[in-house]
Amino acid sequence: HSFVTHTARAPMAPPATSSACVTKECIFTLALHPSALADPLAGARRVLDGMMMKHSPALGGVLMAYEDERLCGEDEVDDDASDGSASNASTSMCDDVVRERFGVVLHASGYVDVAVRCACRVFHPARGSRLVGVVNKCSHDFIGALVLDVFNVAISQENIREELVSCPEEGSWKSAWDDAHALRVGSHVVFTVKDITESDDVVLLVGAMEEEGTGEREYVARSSSGITSIERKLLKRSEPKAKKEKKEKKDKADKKKEKKEKKEKRSKRDGEDDGDNTVDAKRAKVK
Repeated sequence: HSFVTHTARAPMAPPATSSACVTKECIFTLALHPSALADPLAGARRVLDGMMMKHSPALGGVLMAYEDERLCGEDEVDDDASDGSASNASTSMCDDVVRERFGVVLHASGYVDVAVRCACRVFHPARGSRLVGVVNKCSHDFIGALVLDVFNVAISQENIREELVSCPEEGSWKSAWDDAHALRVGSHVVFTVKDITESDDVVLLVGAMEEEGTGEREYVARSSSGITSIERKLLKRSEPKAKKEKKEKKDKADKKKEKKEKKEKRSKRDGEDDGDNTVDAKRAKVK
């Protein structure tokens, strides 16, 4: 198996927070078998392909894709290393090393070190960041999901806030305050990255839903522009009092209106009576 070392360069683009993917320009020092020397770049691609979807400590994440790969001359590698970054290709060589333009042949070794530069897409989640996954498992004590349809995340019960409770009979987790907030298989879940573990080059995320703003994605989006589920319950508690106050205010207004109407009718009636008395007086005077 080829021995591989990596030198990660500065990011070429800002991180994509929604997917935790970053683009890095990297220089790899790859140990190629002599059979690959007829086309060293093709041999380097085969080694890079073998690194895909595996965790790399040097990259700080999982290599998901690469592009613009090309062989590096020694001068180019040395120039990159002169800025203080580490590179195995730039270390000093002893007298029994034969230097080639794109490779270094070591004494008593059949492999040739070749430096390759390429742009890499790396899955690089950070603790405390928020990601979105698709739920693929709802158990009574945890929620499982996939990020980018590849990376597993486990959200255990102790990392889920008390508002959300397990409903095993429905195969879901629901809010105790609002039934509209539910998580089931196929739901998109917003979670916080609590920890990142790695075993046999496989990354496992430990997620949490302890903060407001985490949970079912569409519900979280609605709540962010309106009221939260807890606020909604408090509002429901205050509704009877608000309705009572509204009714009292309406009754008071109705009574005031009724009193005004009665007063107007009385005034009108008194005016009509005064008019009748005036007419009778005039008739009596004529007689």
